[in-house]
Amino acid sequence: MNARDLLSGACGGGLAVLISQPIDVVRVQLQTMPGSSSAVATARTLVQQRGILSLWRGTTPPLLGAGLLMSVFRTTQQSTSRVFGEDGSFVKFAAAGAIGGLAQAPLAVPVEHLKVRLQVCQAQWCSCGIVPLARHIVSVAGVGALWRGWAPTVMRDVIGFGLFFGCTDYVLARTSPTGRRGDASFVASFAAGCGLFFCVFPLDVIKVRLQGDSLLKPAYTGVLDCLRQTVRAGGVGTLFNGFALTAIGFATPKNGAKLLGFDLVSRCL
Repeated sequence: MNARDLLSGACGGGLAVLISQPIDVVRVQLQTMPGSSSAVATARTLVQQRGILSLWRGTTPPLLGAGLLMSVFRTTQQSTSRVFGEDGSFVKFAAAGAIGGLAQAPLAVPVEHLKVRLQVCQAQWCSCGIVPLARHIVSVAGVGALWRGWAPTVMRDVIGFGLFFGCTDYVLARTSPTGRRGDASFVASFAAGCGLFFCVFPLDVIKVRLQGDSLLKPAYTGVLDCLRQTVRAGGVGTLFNGFALTAIGFATPKNGAKLLGFDLVSRCL
């Protein structure tokens, strides 16, 4: 990983976080609430109860980790693509994306765990910042608790990044003239972003519920128990709470901004 990859990743990842954070906050609320509600009603309630800045709650962990996560992913993904060859095969693009997703997962899990807790927790210590929050998690449940939600996160990222970058890079390889990748990146990510989240959204719901669960008296014993209780309480449809908001309003601008920012900065350096 060189300085160019790190700076490009920081810009692309940071831009994606700032653009998508309000939608992400509403998405997490929809995924963790017991009943069902609309995105507009949920956002209105958050603003009324906690103020407009509550829509950016939990921004610090992904913002600080965005550059490193994006750099690890893109460096691994592009290196793997070069090893597999440049024949433009969808399978090779997808495999490179999946390996990149696996490489960044160990860093992504604690970042997302801290983000989710900041977004859903209403205790006083949750508003003190990521350091007190991380210290509290470790003191209550041990260091390993920072990686709660590991299994669904890995599955989501391996499958999701594989499909997303398989589709995106496959389209780019056939439609983008050299030197004009920015616009094509955003258009390609729009189609891929909407499709990939349908495949991995139930995994994301399970991950969020596990990471937002009580540390002292957890309601779920693991991934399968969380899945079973979620479906039993609200039906299979609960696994897709907030899907439309995520696919159209979150995945698309986030991944589009991420690709666009990374490509633009890389070309300027």
